[in-house]
Amino acid sequence: MKTLRIIAHATVIVSSMCVADVKAADLTNFNWPWSQPNLYSDIPTYDWSGGYIAIMADYNSSNITQGDLAAIMVDRAIPVWKWGEEAKNLAKASAMDMTANAGVYSLHAGFNIMSQRLVYGFELEYSRFSPAMTASSSYNEARIVDTQTTTNSQDPEIVENTGVSTAMTNKTQIFDVGLVNGRAGYAYGRFMPYALVGLGVTRVKLNAVMDAKEYSVVTVDGVYSAQLSRNPQPTRATLTKDAYAATVSLGLGFEYALLDNLIVRAQYNYMTSGNIKGEGLTNNMARGGLALKF
Repeated sequence: MKTLRIIAHATVIVSSMCVADVKAADLTNFNWPWSQPNLYSDIPTYDWSGGYIAIMADYNSSNITQGDLAAIMVDRAIPVWKWGEEAKNLAKASAMDMTANAGVYSLHAGFNIMSQRLVYGFELEYSRFSPAMTASSSYNEARIVDTQTTTNSQDPEIVENTGVSTAMTNKTQIFDVGLVNGRAGYAYGRFMPYALVGLGVTRVKLNAVMDAKEYSVVTVDGVYSAQLSRNPQPTRATLTKDAYAATVSLGLGFEYALLDNLIVRAQYNYMTSGNIKGEGLTNNMARGGLALKF
């Protein structure tokens, strides 16, 4: 009996040791949460590569500066003039900026290349203002630029103030914009934010009219005054010009693939154009549309 008890105790001890070894092995094979595979990286990624065409509807707000144009128009009105610089300074200070709003429709065609989650490519864009966006302004300002006083003991005091006046009306129309855009985005499955930079041209038409003249205001003994025009009629210059301006576009947007080949997109663009006969042009566009991927 004593021998049987010894054998039984030994069996229990050996069994316990085996169970402990199994549990230790389980602990070494246990995967803690931070050792789990990166579940996010295992999410299937939508394939953004390939060509596409898109149409977008835009709302645009434009700002047009015209101070330099006003100075150019003074030079056109009176090319050789003693008070030319004063007249140009007056024109630049008096010509107010113009603003205008309009709807825009745009067509896009491009190609994307996808490298892991990075998506980059190029895009051709044509945007047309419908109808042509029109901004108008006018002003009429005068300034004294010289004073001459004549006095002696026998004659009355005569004060002659010489002034210049400039008056301009301007209407600027913006027709369309053509751009080549470079794009880069980062894909989160079917959602992709992106940024773009574009270069192109903007087509505008200028219609400006400038009237400039020199005049005198004469005061005798401080009680009599009269305004005398040295030129009965102001000298007029006109400018009607179709112009093309270099344009830079910066944009941010996002796309979402509703279907494998149908993508919804939203975008904001800031566009600035170079000197257009003395005018400066900036556009702010809020845009939305659909793209067809193929």
